[in-house]
Amino acid sequence: VHDESYIRKASGEKLAHLGWVKSLDGQWTRGYSTLNSIGVFIKEGETRLLACSPYSTQEPTYVTKKELKHLETAQLKDSQRRLELEDFLEQASNFDLENLLKAHISKIHQALKAENADCVSMYSTKDMIVKNYLTMLIKWGITL
Repeated sequence: VHDESYIRKASGEKLAHLGWVKSLDGQWTRGYSTLNSIGVFIKEGETRLLACSPYSTQEPTYVTKKELKHLETAQLKDSQRRLELEDFLEQASNFDLENLLKAHISKIHQALKAENADCVSMYSTKDMIVKNYLTMLIKWGITL
């Protein structure tokens, strides 16, 4: 089970790259996003956290598809941000939600393979999982 959740820090002011997330009552508040995945192990009768990947859309290396499009079409007006993006892209140090999700699923796959080398490979379905997850986010009105 894959889920996006939030770490809310409503009173946080000096935390690094603090972003905006939804509070429990649907209002915007300060915080971080996380991708969380649990596994239901029927044989063992257990539910376990497989991975938790916190991130912030306010990190300088977080690059939206809209920003990339503006960079590619020379419509990015902030010259300092343009230089940052070019540097991140050159060093491959940028990320977006799609890349984060792929890394998150790969991390889970590696952990499961380490525990049980005979488990079914997730690599064949990884891109489908990412595509389905991104489709759900778009339906919910979450922009990347």
